[in-house]
Amino acid sequence: MTRISLILSTLLMSFYITAQDRIVRVDGTFYPKSQEYVFEAKNLSTTYYTVVVKFNRLYNLRSSTSLPFIKAVPPGNTKLFELSKDGYGDPDYSYSVVYWKGTANPKIEDVLYALPVSSGIEVGVKPLQHLAKTFQQETPENFYAIGFSLVDGDTIRAARKGVVEEIQADNQTDNLNYTFTTERNYIRVRHEDGTVARYTNFKNNSALIEVGEELLPGDPMAIATQTSNTGEALLMFRVTYLIVDPKMSSDYKEWSSIGYVTPKFITENHEGELKPNKLYKARLTDDIITQEMSKRERKKYLSGKR
Repeated sequence: MTRISLILSTLLMSFYITAQDRIVRVDGTFYPKSQEYVFEAKNLSTTYYTVVVKFNRLYNLRSSTSLPFIKAVPPGNTKLFELSKDGYGDPDYSYSVVYWKGTANPKIEDVLYALPVSSGIEVGVKPLQHLAKTFQQETPENFYAIGFSLVDGDTIRAARKGVVEEIQADNQTDNLNYTFTTERNYIRVRHEDGTVARYTNFKNNSALIEVGEELLPGDPMAIATQTSNTGEALLMFRVTYLIVDPKMSSDYKEWSSIGYVTPKFITENHEGELKPNKLYKARLTDDIITQEMSKRERKKYLSGKR
């Protein structure tokens, strides 16, 4: 069985961001009328961040929620919680904030993914392994990633409804002998349930989408590029989610980790997990395209096709 090692050693760095970066700011404002401190988060980015507010000192104050506080906040301002006076002494507090890119501990939806190619195209499936395993090191629990054998020039398409979160479109190496390299283009797509898909390997400057754009299954994203001397254009694909467990007994650097989803796909004659070293033909239907739409969105989409 052929296995391909996948560079993932820097994955946590993309999620792990401290308050020093000032992407998300948390402030408490005192309101004399209600005698409360109201805490709000200001997210200056264009995507969701998970915030943890930890109180190092809290005297004569009661929180409206359990502490430490954890919440995924969208771009803009979000109210978090309140502190109200509790006891006879003067209130006093100090706190620290840590945050990570992504929606932590999401409720993962059971949805079907489309193959990331045009309907009717047949692709081979290859298993991918974490780079750590190549060097006989400990690998993340439940790691899962998959490779699709495409042809140079194929159109890479969205496998699931989501919003484009990040694009690296001009870093693809032209050295076909590189197995371990960070010189790869990628697209990150955030799904509604908080999971994130990463599509890796496509031609430089061939991205057909922009950050912030909403995609539906089957929407064109980029153009596949040759990645080996055999002529194969390998598209690497994985779906992950952020896990945050703020334990006060441990350092905050140990609070976060990455979870992996094993997607179920629908193809011409198969529904479920894909088996390695098999061929599958892409099939796209209205049911797959609209499965995560609201009733109103689905009605609008279907009426627009007539």
